[in-house]
Amino acid sequence: MTPSAVAVEPRTDPWIWIYATSLVVALFVAFQVYWPAIRGPFLLDDTYLTFTRPDAADIPLMKWFNQPRQLLMFTFWLN
Repeated sequence: MTPSAVAVEPRTDPWIWIYATSLVVALFVAFQVYWPAIRGPFLLDDTYLTFTRPDAADIPLMKWFNQPRQLLMFTFWLN
């Protein structure tokens, strides 16, 4: 008796289609929500933060941390 080769169909995971569809829907919703802001004017509302001061280079690190968004302020201080 000769062994016969059986063709095995590749198994596709049905969850990949659910994930892909969810990603497409999420991207579509995100673009629908944020599209007016993309075409809108630039609004600088952070004029009270330390990086706008003329003496910002001389301010110690601890004063930079006494503000909201400490990680952002730390990166400004590093720059």
